[in-house]
Amino acid sequence: MGYSFLKAVNLDIGIAWNWEEYTELGIRFGLDQALRANIQSHLIQSQNPNTLAPLWNPKQLAQEMYVIFNHLLGKN
Repeated sequence: MGYSFLKAVNLDIGIAWNWEEYTELGIRFGLDQALRANIQSHLIQSQNPNTLAPLWNPKQLAQEMYVIFNHLLGKN
């Protein structure tokens, strides 16, 4: 679920592929105030109406999925 959230807001920095990476990221987030500020800024920007990430705009996401499903079903 965390992976899906991070991908939905185009934020790959928090993705860890094993326990060692997960621990290292936790330490890095705890120690690096600039990193936390950058992530916060990125999350705020992802809510901008002009560049709204799908996570913050479920109506648009649903509409886009509807178009995709209809295309796959040949209903164009």
